[in-house]
Amino acid sequence: WITRIEESIDKNPALAKSLLAHARAKFPKSSGLAFDQARVFQREGKLDEAEKTFVEAAQLSPASADVQAWTGRFFLKVRVNKPKALDYYLNAYFLNPDTYDGEYAESRIRNLNWDLAQAEVAKRNQLGVPVEELLNDANPVVVDQALQQISKNWKASYLNVALNCLGHDDEEVRWIATQLIKSHVDRSFDPTLKALLSDEDLRKRGLAAYLAVHLWKRDSFEIMKKMLTEDSELLRFDAISALILEGEEEGRRIALEHAANERHPLLRQLLEKAKPEKPQP
Repeated sequence: WITRIEESIDKNPALAKSLLAHARAKFPKSSGLAFDQARVFQREGKLDEAEKTFVEAAQLSPASADVQAWTGRFFLKVRVNKPKALDYYLNAYFLNPDTYDGEYAESRIRNLNWDLAQAEVAKRNQLGVPVEELLNDANPVVVDQALQQISKNWKASYLNVALNCLGHDDEEVRWIATQLIKSHVDRSFDPTLKALLSDEDLRKRGLAAYLAVHLWKRDSFEIMKKMLTEDSELLRFDAISALILEGEEEGRRIALEHAANERHPLLRQLLEKAKPEKPQP
């Protein structure tokens, strides 16, 4: 049934419609038949029926990444309903990360999430919601955009909320918060920075390395050398990166000299790549 119907949808829509009517009556729980019928409804411009039938197909086939993705595509391209489209693309992605409907599900999700986050931030801005409240949103893209707003309109009171973001689950949010703090603190920040460098949260302690080398330069190097001996690969990575990015020539030399003692192969590889190329004879 399905093969004959799919061969007829483009070449002979009337035949496909007739076959579907008989097939669906005989096999009402077939997700493939429901999906094909939804396609026929869409071609005929019967969008309410198409929507209902696409949803039915997705419900009948919760383990089919393709059906979930193409239902998402219907909501994205035809209904322009981004929240519903995102739900179906997420279903598809977790069934098969390589799902493709003209674009990979991962890309669809990233773009949809960004668009929805932008709309949500704009809506809350219009309602006068304080930007600090946006930092508590479950969606890291909303938090990302809130930090961008804070960056453009910095106030001293924002420092504490930026510090809280150093413990966020999303690495991009953590990095943006670090750069934001770095751009707006001076040596009066020293007591807070010292506390961060001994924080139990290794993510905060590692990010504090960038702030320390940026603010203290040579005065941070002994602390960085100690961090390079830590068991945590995360801390060693952050110490290496901070020295290379913020430590100028001497800091870079300390990081590169550590290569001989580095235990993790990926960190050793990182250090080898950072070494200057030897001049050709």
